[in-house]
Amino acid sequence: SETSSSLPAATTAVSGAPTSKPVVGRVNSYSGWPSGFTQPIQSSAAVNVNGIFWIFWPYSAKIVKLDSATGIMSTVPSITLGTSLQHLYEGVLVGNSIWLAPWKGSTTVEIDTTTETLTEHNAWPAGFTPGGVHTFTGAVSTNDGDVWFMPSFADRVIKIVVATKQMTGYNSWP
Repeated sequence: SETSSSLPAATTAVSGAPTSKPVVGRVNSYSGWPSGFTQPIQSSAAVNVNGIFWIFWPYSAKIVKLDSATGIMSTVPSITLGTSLQHLYEGVLVGNSIWLAPWKGSTTVEIDTTTETLTEHNAWPAGFTPGGVHTFTGAVSTNDGDVWFMPSFADRVIKIVVATKQMTGYNSWP
C-alpha cells in the first residue's frame, strides 16, 4: 500500500541573497510486501535497474523487486538464496547483472536481471579465504565494468574482471 504526504513549503535566505522560491515535494512510502514475504529486520541494499529496485537483505532467502513507477512489489520466484547465499550484503550493477558482495558467505553472486538467474563465483585469489564475519561491506564498479569489493574484516580489496570472472586481491596497505 502507498501512503504519501506533502512537505510544507520551505524558503531559504542567505545573508545578502534574495529568498529562494518555495520548494514543495511529495513523500511516498510503500509497504505492500509480496505475499508470504516477511521483511527482515537487518538492513538492506538495493540496486536500481531501469526504475525497478532489486532489494536484498543479508538473512533473507528472497529478493524483492519494487517498481518505482507503480509501487508494486514482487519476489523473484526463480531465485531462492540457499543458506550459504543468505549472507550477501552490498550490490552493484554492471551491464544487466547485479554483483553481490559476500558479508559472511564464501561465494559472490551474479544475478542476471534480464533472465532472473543466479550464478555463483568463488575462484578467489590465492591466499584469500572468504567466509569470515563481515568480510565485505561495499561493492563498486569502474568505468571499464570491473567490480571491486571493499573489505570490512577481509584482509584485502578484491577486484573482479567481469568479462573473464578473474579475481585479484590487493593487500599492499600503506
